[in-house]
Amino acid sequence: MFFSITLGYFNRTLSMLNFIPIINSFYNLFITLNLIFFNIMLAYLLKDIKLLQEVGANTLTLCGTEGIVKTLIDSVFSLVGINIIITGQLSALIYTFICLVIAYKTVYCFLNEKYPILIGK
Repeated sequence: MFFSITLGYFNRTLSMLNFIPIINSFYNLFITLNLIFFNIMLAYLLKDIKLLQEVGANTLTLCGTEGIVKTLIDSVFSLVGINIIITGQLSALIYTFICLVIAYKTVYCFLNEKYPILIGK
């Protein structure tokens, strides 16, 4: 809430003062620090979720297999006649997270059980 109130207030105020470079620089710094603070708060709130801890700890392996999983998901859905269309940033984020979870539950668990040397264990 603080973030949106701050953005709304400063966007109206600074639109008139955009021609002064130093004010624009401080504004950009202020917005950047707000975003960093918001991300730290969000990470702190989500730190106790077990699935997010596992996905975060195995990011290197999962990002390597995510492309394969995306291709497989697209292929399976097109065989059924469903086209997956990503229309915006939020839907892309959700789709990527679903692909990471599927990669974790299938590929990573398989590799961890059968070939742990491939994932560095």
